[in-house]
Amino acid sequence: MQLIDNLRSAVLQQREDEVSNFFSDVSDLREFISAREPGAGVNITVKMCCYNVERLSADNGSRITLVSSSAYGTFEEVQEALNGLNLVDLQLR
Repeated sequence: MQLIDNLRSAVLQQREDEVSNFFSDVSDLREFISAREPGAGVNITVKMCCYNVERLSADNGSRITLVSSSAYGTFEEVQEALNGLNLVDLQLR
């Protein structure tokens, strides 16, 4: 019975996290992460466009480039702007 109660509690906590930690804007997500510094077990729900995903060297994480979901209609313009930023980043290295 204890196992069922623990599972139920975990599922309820996950649902609560999904509702309270929902983001559709990149700046809101950054602000949440900076202000709260969530731990590894915290669920964050995002509704965004994924521009790029890459595995970091030494296998110590991943980098995900997100674009706000409101930018979906202008995704090509945003993609070109991000490509320009990537070129600048490469030149600075």
